[in-house]
Amino acid sequence: MVLKAWGSEAGVKKQDTAGTSKEALTLALDSSLAVKTLGWEPRLDLTTCVSWIVDWHKDQLDGKNMRDVTDAQITSFEVMMDK
Repeated sequence: MVLKAWGSEAGVKKQDTAGTSKEALTLALDSSLAVKTLGWEPRLDLTTCVSWIVDWHKDQLDGKNMRDVTDAQITSFEVMMDK
């Protein structure tokens, strides 16, 4: 999903992890406790979340002002929530 959102210039590079601490190959988040105790529910679908994350990282690599980029994403979210 991330590679698709990144576009055609994306690639996968296998890192040499010899001599480094091992991190789980798959990490998962579980929001069930927040759903159960707080009544929380997601406001964005997974595709939109991944797209925003990829856009943020592309902007960072392009040297953009990340404060402005982040503020713009927050504004976009607020506009979506007002609908």
